[in-house]
Amino acid sequence: MNAKKILSPILRSSMIAGFAVASACATAQPSVELTEARRVYDKAEKSNAPELAPKHMLDARQLMVKAEEAHDRDPGSEREKQYAYLANRKAKIAMARGEIEGAQRDKKQAGEMYVETQSEIIQKTRAENEKLSDAFQTTSNALLRTESELTDINRELANKEDMHSSRVKELEARAEALRTEKEELATKKTELQTSLESEREARIAAEERAKEALTSLEAIALVKAEQNETVITLSGSVVFKTGTATLLPIARQKLDDVATALKAQKEGTRIVVEGHTDSRGGTAFNEDLSRRRAVAVRDYLVSQGVDAERIAAVGRGESEPVASNDSPEGRANNRRVEIVLSGG
Repeated sequence: MNAKKILSPILRSSMIAGFAVASACATAQPSVELTEARRVYDKAEKSNAPELAPKHMLDARQLMVKAEEAHDRDPGSEREKQYAYLANRKAKIAMARGEIEGAQRDKKQAGEMYVETQSEIIQKTRAENEKLSDAFQTTSNALLRTESELTDINRELANKEDMHSSRVKELEARAEALRTEKEELATKKTELQTSLESEREARIAAEERAKEALTSLEAIALVKAEQNETVITLSGSVVFKTGTATLLPIARQKLDDVATALKAQKEGTRIVVEGHTDSRGGTAFNEDLSRRRAVAVRDYLVSQGVDAERIAAVGRGESEPVASNDSPEGRANNRRVEIVLSGG
């Protein structure tokens, strides 16, 4: 059952009563603190905090009730401001906690999706890392502000013998609230730091696995990494029957490994399968044969789970030789299939 639905009835009657009274007393304007607390609390209610941080949301609700009750009894009072301030902070903490829990849940789901595509993990962990970094910076800034305000209050309380007792009580209450807030923010900062380190390690590990997947192909293919692309070269004589675009049984085994490596690459990686022939035979025949071979390889890779939207096939014919066609060895090198990876 949704935690938000469970929590809502807990204080529904008191919340309604508090907010109803506030509406009835339209002539008694709420303090700036209460106005801001209402805004932040409403934002928290619409976030994932009720579901993922129910305890913190319950604390925020209870503080909002007290702030509204204080407003009803004595609009604009220090009690109203104090509870509104605490409710504001607790609602922000609830939202932050919800973000942490959401990020951790997303991370777990991303981990489960690894078996389908490694590239999704890389993209997900990068996004989560950016999200956690922003939350960490926001929390760090809030902690610094809280510590600064607490320092100012403690400095002022050092001369409390010269103050009115009501002012002393007000400052002491605020100092206590700030100490509580400081402790909660410090805890949150530590949690975010831990999550950041975990996400960073997951991203690095995923990228390393993508590199290892390509490296593993070196036993069955030539893998060459250039500045902006990586080229996987398979010998045409190993992949196809002579003069045809029919895959040999051994080619299917090799292409299974190639498919695994391709699925591990980044989501934005573009893949082009290029067919090449030697110079024997007519130009038109060679262009058609190379195209059909490229299509056959592409279709097989797609059948093994490579995303069809990011893999294309082209025939180069005899136009791009890598060796002389004057020798059997040279012609054998020219009969090849190249899988070109770029972008990402």
